[in-house]
Amino acid sequence: MVKIDKHIGELLYDHECVIVPELGGFLSSYIPSKIHPVRHMVLPPSKKIAFNIFLRQNDGLLANHVVQSEHLTYPEALKEIEGYVEACIKELGEGKKFIIERVGILSKDTETNIQFEPFSNVNYLNDSFGLPPVQYIPLHKEDFEQQVEKQLHDFISLRPSQSQPRPAVFRKKARLNALNTMLLTGSILWLCINVYIVAPTKVNLASLNPFSIGRETTVSPEVAKPEIFTQPSIAHTETVFVKTTAPVVAESAAVTSSKEFEEIINANQGVHSYFIIAAAFSSMTNAHKKADELKSLGYQDAGVIENGKGLKLVCYKGFSNHETAVDELHRMQALNKDAWIFSR
Repeated sequence: MVKIDKHIGELLYDHECVIVPELGGFLSSYIPSKIHPVRHMVLPPSKKIAFNIFLRQNDGLLANHVVQSEHLTYPEALKEIEGYVEACIKELGEGKKFIIERVGILSKDTETNIQFEPFSNVNYLNDSFGLPPVQYIPLHKEDFEQQVEKQLHDFISLRPSQSQPRPAVFRKKARLNALNTMLLTGSILWLCINVYIVAPTKVNLASLNPFSIGRETTVSPEVAKPEIFTQPSIAHTETVFVKTTAPVVAESAAVTSSKEFEEIINANQGVHSYFIIAAAFSSMTNAHKKADELKSLGYQDAGVIENGKGLKLVCYKGFSNHETAVDELHRMQALNKDAWIFSR
């Protein structure tokens, strides 16, 4: 015989309403975690099971579950449920209690109304699976206050009346900390006096070293020596260091003769010491082509110089003053970010 009790309990885990045709429906509702004040226990969340006698219409849920679990046909499952309901009504009519395993007990009161008492030993909430009630020890406020007072009294009684002398290690560390603080404060004051009083503008910060030994520290009113842009190394022969936004001149373009460029550069050698370089080549022919390209773009002072290491440097223009060359370099880098300064 099919045990309908088992199927009702299994369905209550996943459904909020399980209807037994011609008997009634079992409803489940969520109950949050709570504290049992008498048993001193923390109860996990659960489902509360209730019974509604007016839900008697067959919705097919229980019958289909019996069909899948017991491998019966649908009419056979309905017949098993009908026999279960008849047995329940018969026992209730005789004044007995009808027990539904793992669910609860059905009974009739003095007015022949069906009453339901759920079992509390089964938790049908899947989220609380494996969570047992937790027992806790009650803490009385009076006992807690007495314990705190006792600990405070013991602490005060054990506290020494006079301060204990510090070990030598702590005294030495305190002296070192005081000395370091004095040195740091003196250094900061010395720096502030030099920067804001002695030379408030154009200060050479490299000369403000308080730990220099054997030479007099001076504050230079001049700006620090400008940065010299050194020539990058050549990775491969015929490699151009700087990309330009201008199109490449065709091979058939006219190339200024080597003698003409040499005359231009030699005329400026006595005046110019800094050159803004656009590209570097190992071949003089390629360098002349690049210089012609710059001339066609409007750089009339473009030319070719040698760095003494076998490279031909194509320059935009030469300058006798480094600061002027640096200012012009910043302007040129807006068009050619790889431009750099070569100094003789």
